[in-house]
Amino acid sequence: MTTQTEKVQQTRASAADPGALVKFRANPGHDLWAACEGGDWEAASRINLELATEFPFIERVRVVSLLWIGKAWDDSSVGRANEAWANALRREQERLVGLATRLERANPIEDAKAKLAGLGARLEAAKPQPQPEPEPEPDEEKWIVPNLAKPPVLSRKAGMDNAKAFARDMLTFHKGDLRALGTYFFRGKWWQWNGASYEPTEGDQRIWDGLSNYLNDAKVRSGEGGLARFRPETKQVNEALKFLRTCTAIDERDQPPKWLDGRALPNPSELLAFRNCLVNVRTGETVGHDPRLWVHDGLDFNYPDKPHCPRWEWFLEDIHPGDEEAQMSIEEWLGYGMTWDNRFEKIALWVGEPRSGRGTIAAIQELLVGPTHHVPLNIHTWNSNENSQEKMIGKKVGIFHDVRLKEAKQFGSVGYDAGGLDLKSIQALLEFSSGDSQAIGRKFKSAVVGRPLIKLTVLTNKILNLTDEVLLTRLFLLDFAQSRLGREDKELKLTVLPGEIAGIAWRCLAAYRRLRERDRMLQPKSGLSLVTKLREQQNHWFKFMNRYFAPAPEPGLGVRCKVFIAMYRYWAREESRLDQINASEGTVIREVKKIREWRYLDPTRHNSEERIYPIVLKAGAVSDEMAKTIKVKVKRPEGREVQEQAHELLDAVRGLDAVRGGRA
Repeated sequence: MTTQTEKVQQTRASAADPGALVKFRANPGHDLWAACEGGDWEAASRINLELATEFPFIERVRVVSLLWIGKAWDDSSVGRANEAWANALRREQERLVGLATRLERANPIEDAKAKLAGLGARLEAAKPQPQPEPEPEPDEEKWIVPNLAKPPVLSRKAGMDNAKAFARDMLTFHKGDLRALGTYFFRGKWWQWNGASYEPTEGDQRIWDGLSNYLNDAKVRSGEGGLARFRPETKQVNEALKFLRTCTAIDERDQPPKWLDGRALPNPSELLAFRNCLVNVRTGETVGHDPRLWVHDGLDFNYPDKPHCPRWEWFLEDIHPGDEEAQMSIEEWLGYGMTWDNRFEKIALWVGEPRSGRGTIAAIQELLVGPTHHVPLNIHTWNSNENSQEKMIGKKVGIFHDVRLKEAKQFGSVGYDAGGLDLKSIQALLEFSSGDSQAIGRKFKSAVVGRPLIKLTVLTNKILNLTDEVLLTRLFLLDFAQSRLGREDKELKLTVLPGEIAGIAWRCLAAYRRLRERDRMLQPKSGLSLVTKLREQQNHWFKFMNRYFAPAPEPGLGVRCKVFIAMYRYWAREESRLDQINASEGTVIREVKKIREWRYLDPTRHNSEERIYPIVLKAGAVSDEMAKTIKVKVKRPEGREVQEQAHELLDAVRGLDAVRGGRA
């Protein structure tokens, strides 16, 4: 490596020999810096004069500026610069430009030396002083299972005592003077504490291995006070294992979350286990892990101090551009799904174009609740028999993917099957969304009775015929109108957003706290249009009324009854409802009055004028074809009846206002 003295000597040689200019042009700032650092101001001035001759003005400014800028960033590489230091450099760079100009014009050696030295002093003064390192905080004492100091002394004939000793020595966690068992037998499975929450084991093998090794290392009394190896046989291990199930059993009615030591606070249903702490989902406070908290919904990632998920924020804006309500609602629903709360009694229905982001959000929801607390559901099989719902027990989230319902079917002119959701599924959806207590059957076991806490999400590309008005009131609707078909980013769903899951969890829990404070689900305005579409899909008469009519704004305005029924029959033919093309006026009005907005729709008559319904035609609803086709009977003054076009429809096509009392 070239030393500082050698650099100065090389610089002097370059300045003395005009032909040496070629050598230092490759790094002129380096040579000038070396001369100044070595204190050889005469060489620095000479090099500057040569540069003034050989280089354009802009290059000279750059070279002189590099003198101190380069040195400053060398300092930053060893950790002595920060943002304030960088800002100071930017301010000083303007002075360097002026300094370069003065050096080129006057070039007095002593003056240049003083100016450069002064600049160096100012730069040094601008450097921040190093701050002392903060004292490290003492590590929090953790729950551990300590190693045995010496082998236990057991009895080959005391299976229960041996099981209790194994639980005490190998399955009990210590923290100071505190003790807590970390393995339990619950609903036919072993559950062990992993440092954050309880997770099930695969069969008995893990417990069997631990118990076998424990007995093998144990001692038994022999002879006159002597000790011998236990040397367990298979039957002794089996016996101890059976007793261990008894010692560690938790009643199957003790559904998590729950404090095993009987305490009430903090509320266990409000604590969510992350890898690094427990988070109170209602307050946002964090506390340390505790094996006495009986929870199964631990997450395999840390809870961050602050959220960092820029691609998630970009994704929300991409699928709902400018719709802050929809973006907030998505995070509120995801945060709601991370909890055991079911107070809002809603089912999420996400309708949208292909590749509109619904599946990606569902995948994020699954990561936010963990692999054991969500269940995929099929709308046609989830409720097919008395035990079909068993897989929903203990789950936070259930997702119906790509739902398709039975299509409507016309049976000539005599019958019609509207299709849609079956009554059995409607009943089950209402029960699960209500949060009311119910019995969920289990195969070869007694039913589990309690309040289901699962939140259901339905994903579909189509407007569904749900066939039930009450079910519509339970829906939380989101319209995904932005399709990314043809420009999909597969890595977004598979790796990019999962890589930001900790920050997403932070944001969604904060959104849940906002939801709790508001105490109601926020229905985005962009989703309200789905309400009308869903009602039209499930109710033929609502679709007819919503398409053509609005309530009359004042008394006396209306549409003649015979025009109304003629319009209905025309529209039924357009909709291929052959069973309705000859429907009577009484039948149609009876069905229309079942719709809550039209339950008071009754005909009126003014003096001897024709009966009218107090409704008006919506602007643009009537087509030219309809106005020309529909004809009604009109009685002439001489008593003769003739067929003529309905003036209400002709006026609507021409954009005229509604008429009074059916008069032409």
